[in-house]
Amino acid sequence: KMAQTLNFSFSGLKTAVLYDLVKRGAYDHNKGPIKEAITHELMQQVSSSLLVCIADIFIERISTAFAKYPELNGCALVGGVACNQYIRERLTTFCTKESKKFVAPPRQFCTDNGAMIAAVAKHRFEQGQVSSWDADVF
Repeated sequence: KMAQTLNFSFSGLKTAVLYDLVKRGAYDHNKGPIKEAITHELMQQVSSSLLVCIADIFIERISTAFAKYPELNGCALVGGVACNQYIRERLTTFCTKESKKFVAPPRQFCTDNGAMIAAVAKHRFEQGQVSSWDADVF
């Protein structure tokens, strides 16, 4: 199945996990998490399922990008998510199959982009480059 857009969101995954936990008796909408039901096995199952879904979404969007822009010769994975070995392996396998390059920085350089955004914001603020509080996303 080919995605129609390159955009993606994981908000649906969070909702799916919530409803799965409710179904398993590990979460109550009124009381919150039911600690005795949240076992190590359940945590492993949920995290494994999330990784599979995230990798599937990435591959679907990258496949769309390769089809839409055939001149692309590969893709890069950066930020905190690039630390994840499973996702790196899935994307490496996919790109190899597509005869495309896959690159990701060494793990010690795969940090949360929030810190990088804050550093740029600090620099711009110090330069007097500020936006109004009602600025929209570009």
